[in-house]
Amino acid sequence: MAASVPGPVGGLAFIQFGDYAEAYERLSRGGEETYYAQRQSVDFVTELRRRVPRVLVMWVGGRAAPRTLDTGVETVGFEVYGRDSIGAGTDYLKGWGATHAVLRTPIAGMLADCVARGVRVLPTFADSFATRGLRRRAANWRLARLLNHRSIDFVGNHHVNASLNLAQIGVRPGKIIPWDFFMMASPGEFAAKRHPGAGRPWRIAVVGRIEPDKGLPDCIAAVELLAQRGVEAELHIVGGVKAADFGPAAAPPSANGRVVFRGPLRHRGVLELMHGCDTVVVPSRHGYPEGLPLSIYDAYCSRTPLVASDHPMFDRRVVHGESGLVFPATDAGALADRIAALHGDPALFERLSRNSEAAWNGLQLPVEWSELVRRWAEGTPEDMAWLRRHTLASGRYDHLTGKVRTIELSLPEQELGPAEGAGA
Repeated sequence: MAASVPGPVGGLAFIQFGDYAEAYERLSRGGEETYYAQRQSVDFVTELRRRVPRVLVMWVGGRAAPRTLDTGVETVGFEVYGRDSIGAGTDYLKGWGATHAVLRTPIAGMLADCVARGVRVLPTFADSFATRGLRRRAANWRLARLLNHRSIDFVGNHHVNASLNLAQIGVRPGKIIPWDFFMMASPGEFAAKRHPGAGRPWRIAVVGRIEPDKGLPDCIAAVELLAQRGVEAELHIVGGVKAADFGPAAAPPSANGRVVFRGPLRHRGVLELMHGCDTVVVPSRHGYPEGLPLSIYDAYCSRTPLVASDHPMFDRRVVHGESGLVFPATDAGALADRIAALHGDPALFERLSRNSEAAWNGLQLPVEWSELVRRWAEGTPEDMAWLRRHTLASGRYDHLTGKVRTIELSLPEQELGPAEGAGA
């Protein structure tokens, strides 16, 4: 199905978790980024404001009064899963005059309201969607039906596996565009590493959140298992995580120095920490809705050997024995085995460090998020043709995915029933 051409942009709204006004003001004062490429994202929205009459960034994770920044970008906050409702957010969009919206998080109710009210939507996710369980499959069916609606030209997701996952739940591959972040660092900044040898604890880096499905408890358990095997290791946790978050289970390792809570770090600090460690672990459990975490890119950039779980979104992006080592998610014993293998095998360690540059190169995609948004918003025939040439069905990604064109679904263009309209 050919994508249609969006009409002129009167008001462009970004719908996201994240307080744009706070980020803009912090960065304007010379403050640090709190996540990768945050400055580029903030600056891109400012640049778009020069191209279109009005730009709004709606924060859906907390309340904030409407305001206009000195760049002309407008902001507002609704706590759509708390004291406010999805309907309150879409009512505001309607009153504000949104003609176009970039939906950066998969909120099906907000998507349905926008479509029913004639707002043109570009979903750009960084999520995967579990397919087990009747309730989950029903939710996926509804989301896919909405995404296949004829008014939605394209659907972005971060990287190829997450994009394939959209196709798996029923979204037409001819609509799905894998996108990537603007890359601010590369493995060329660091030399390949030599095995550090004996004489000090083995240093392990992990960037984590407190949610158990991010796998931090598995890392802490693995460090204890390594100690039982005679391998002294230190686990360096980056992020807003404290020992108290884990309760009594974290007391023994934190007390004896095996776990170090480093707190949030700027992106450059994360790379430098990883480079100074001997292993980077990405331990996500299958239940966590990963797209492709930036910690995998950063591990390859740092040239420090990577150990990652077998999360479905990492398949073929971390190849066991070539670009990293893979362990079964939730299995702390297997994670300890992989770390012990790197500790005891200098040739393996050095091969993975050398291979990290090729692994990083293999992750790079031709569509960067801001270009996806800009071309869709401008919507010229040339822009829309360019976007169609970068969908999963284009054949451009066959070397990464297999021939996904064979799973193009024969689904009709979707209409919304009354129950899926505004306020549903």
